[in-house]
Amino acid sequence: MTSCQATTRSNEQCSRNALKSGYCFQHDKDAQILMFKKELARMHHRVRRYTQISNDLNSKILDIQKLDFIKAELARIGGSNKPYRGIIDNQCYRTELESLFDIPFRNIPQAYDELLKRRNKLVHPYSVDDHFCKYGQFK
Repeated sequence: MTSCQATTRSNEQCSRNALKSGYCFQHDKDAQILMFKKELARMHHRVRRYTQISNDLNSKILDIQKLDFIKAELARIGGSNKPYRGIIDNQCYRTELESLFDIPFRNIPQAYDELLKRRNKLVHPYSVDDHFCKYGQFK
């Protein structure tokens, strides 16, 4: 039988007989605990990464859904035959628009443009100017 590979607190090699793992029963448990701690740290890192990816995807879906909801409400407010921009810029719909966007009327066109830009970047990634370089090549 071989002796345990572990070193004791007094910096001497453990004198007990080793198991198949190369450590005695006491040090084998310590080695397993260290192994489990390392694996747990790796799993925790993966969970954090997947949570971040999931949150990012969720915010993208919410942007798309929010714009679709706003467009449906704009069609309800101003009629389905008017362009959305015409409804947003029209002072007649001020109170409805402020309650829909929950911001002052003067900030609504900018908020709508930003939401539209984020949504278009997600839904139409290759027709957004950011993806084209000189001569129409993709980045």
